[in-house]
Amino acid sequence: MFGAFQILQVFGEDLAASGHGSVINIGSLYAVVSPDQRFYDHLPGKPPFLKPPAYGASKAALANLTKFLATLWGPKGVRVNTLSPGGVEGGQDGTFKSKFISRVPLSRMATLNDLQGPFLFLASDASRYVTGINLMVDGGFTTW
Repeated sequence: MFGAFQILQVFGEDLAASGHGSVINIGSLYAVVSPDQRFYDHLPGKPPFLKPPAYGASKAALANLTKFLATLWGPKGVRVNTLSPGGVEGGQDGTFKSKFISRVPLSRMATLNDLQGPFLFLASDASRYVTGINLMVDGGFTTW
């Protein structure tokens, strides 16, 4: 969150002064739901969770910053949105994957290719009337 805030603080006003643009913050499904600790309970170590509370809190803060900046810079022609992936395949262990997938209505984890279309949508004029949203790309995970 802090890194995104600093970048937007440095470049945001120039972007707004240009009269157009699209900012896409990268969020997480954990901005809107708490991590299910059962996904991680087979892993050894302490703390007994791998997604500490600060992770979700910072992603929720980023989603709120997105809304704030959308209202601040929208009148100047700049759209600000968050793209929140959930459950992206990244070499996780099989036990985690099967636990996670059992909770996803589309019954799989996302691939990087699954994020391209939503990202391009938010970056392009196809979304020229879209600002201040948190676009969940999570296979339906947050619908439950």
